[in-house]
Amino acid sequence: MKRIIFFTLLLLGFQIVQSQIISEKRDLKRGYLHLKNENMPDIVKSGLSNAHTKLNKVGDHILISKLNEAYDTSILNMVNENIAEYSYTSDGVLYSTLNKTWNNGISQFENESKLKFIKNSKGVDSSTVNCIWNKTSSIWENYYKDDFTYTSDKRMLSDYYSEWDNAQTKWTQVYKIELAYDTLKRLITNTYSEWSGIAYVPFDQLAYTYDANGNTLTDTYLTWNAALSKFNLVDQYKNTYINNSILDSTYFLTWYQPTRKWMKDGLNVYVHDINKNLLSDVYAEWNTVRSNWDVIEKTINTYDTKNDRVYSLIQKFNSKGNWENVQKAEYTYDTTVSYAKLILPFDATINALFFKTKHLNAKGFSWVNSNWSQKSNTLFNYYIDNIGLQKSKSTILFNVFPNPTHGAQNVQLSYPLLSNTYSINIYNEIGKLVLTNGVFKSDLMAIDGLPKGIYFVVLEDKLVPVACKKLIIN
Repeated sequence: MKRIIFFTLLLLGFQIVQSQIISEKRDLKRGYLHLKNENMPDIVKSGLSNAHTKLNKVGDHILISKLNEAYDTSILNMVNENIAEYSYTSDGVLYSTLNKTWNNGISQFENESKLKFIKNSKGVDSSTVNCIWNKTSSIWENYYKDDFTYTSDKRMLSDYYSEWDNAQTKWTQVYKIELAYDTLKRLITNTYSEWSGIAYVPFDQLAYTYDANGNTLTDTYLTWNAALSKFNLVDQYKNTYINNSILDSTYFLTWYQPTRKWMKDGLNVYVHDINKNLLSDVYAEWNTVRSNWDVIEKTINTYDTKNDRVYSLIQKFNSKGNWENVQKAEYTYDTTVSYAKLILPFDATINALFFKTKHLNAKGFSWVNSNWSQKSNTLFNYYIDNIGLQKSKSTILFNVFPNPTHGAQNVQLSYPLLSNTYSINIYNEIGKLVLTNGVFKSDLMAIDGLPKGIYFVVLEDKLVPVACKKLIIN
């Protein structure tokens, strides 16, 4: 069974380099449900709502953008690839994600897509709407949306997915995903059905079982047999644990219908440290001829004293019986900022992996000609909220206009001169200082030297931010 190693993290186009090793065979078999789950919001995958929300407080570090860079072989250097920008409500809840791609021809980011989260009266996502940017007409157009239902305790029950029909200017049903739980509120089935034009027809399903300690024991994939009106077994992940909760191994099994038995296919064996951090993951495939396991590849991780993953190495086992380097990832953090001080747009699974402290940077490398060659770079840009998002709305009356601008050479700044130590600084969307007005001198600020894009105009008092406005230059 061929294995694919790729450097993405779970969802949202997250280009943190992480060895997420997925079975090609399983992906092909689980194609529809696997792909639909990859596009689903985090809360649908976990069966829980708003795993990423946190009340905003003074001093929080708010992740406002994530910049991905790729290696350009023509100039032998890293270049911009895409950026995700995150917007939050005043209490720190994510309400939109804006994705842009880099246009080399005009040397700036261009709109690509945006995702808006719509909350219901209970504060959970009732819908998410994805729009794509029409470059010809320079407008946002509907693309797809998800409408969610929940249990009374905010566990996800269903996701109804629709796509926008431009010709009929309305949403058209495509599929739905239904989640079911046991009496202990654990997810037991995740069922995908497609809209036939009349009704939803079952297509495939994931089913889960648990051990006495609540650990996931099996994850079984089934496809719908219309003739028999039932789901047929296809494949299964089966986990074993040590010390009641630490994952020890995962067997990948395929169902062989003639004998009605599970057949061995793949195996992952894990080693953890005393803090339950994953130190190594060795993958092997079953050799039916020799009736033994053939080692294929392994991932090795190292951590700092805060349990942040700082290094990952992927190696493959060659025909000579030696380990060969394939890929590696390096991560940097500001360990002085704890998770409790972070406002993040991701779900609890990603946060637990990469945001125990303030994650700053991730670099991806490939092994080429007996040397490491950097292939990707991810930079995280934070806004340090020294007054609190909620307080900033009422205590400092700060405005920038015109906004958006259309060919203006200056912007007018409106704010009370409470201190002669006030200054104005403008930062680009990756957090780089691009323009400063110095200590207050004028309420006009020249912007004719700035290219089109999104900027943050920050009012600072002795280098401490007291208010911030987003500025759009068209």
